[in-house]
Amino acid sequence: VQMGNRYIYLLEGGKYALMGDLINLEKGRNLTEQSRRVAAVETISEFDDADLVIFPARGEPKTILNVFTDTSCQYCQKLHSEIDKLQEAGITVRYFPYARGGSNGPGYQHLRSVWCSEDRNQAMTDAKNQQFDGLPPGDCAAAAMVDRGYLTGNSIGIRGTPALLKSNGEKIEGYRPYQELILEVLQ
Repeated sequence: VQMGNRYIYLLEGGKYALMGDLINLEKGRNLTEQSRRVAAVETISEFDDADLVIFPARGEPKTILNVFTDTSCQYCQKLHSEIDKLQEAGITVRYFPYARGGSNGPGYQHLRSVWCSEDRNQAMTDAKNQQFDGLPPGDCAAAAMVDRGYLTGNSIGIRGTPALLKSNGEKIEGYRPYQELILEVLQ
């Protein structure tokens, strides 16, 4: 039984329940994690590109990196400062809003402003650089994406930012320097 990002295994006709990861010891594979990855890919595939802030790969596109981000997160800011290196390596970065703390989080209003901007990429860059003066009010219909991103992130087990998902659903928690991240994402 799947409950969000958690799995419960029912035994003996439902008499017993086991919560946790099921691991195939012969093959050394975490079967529950494989299910989580499939569910994450299915969940994020429900989003149109128009719902996101996308920094496309330069040159030959090799893969996509989905990033749950918050403008107030210092490590998200650091990752964003290196985004051009990811793009040059053929990685398209798709940003999902994830305001730590939900609507009470420090980046919530700024994320709403980013999603209401005509040029979301520039607005994201400005917000990550703590330059908020040129951002519009976050009161447009597209700002609802900030709440949707937060709920989606929670449903797939995101608990902090930056949270990165490779195209196969594998989660990378936290910031990695671009040199390490490129190798990890392209493998």
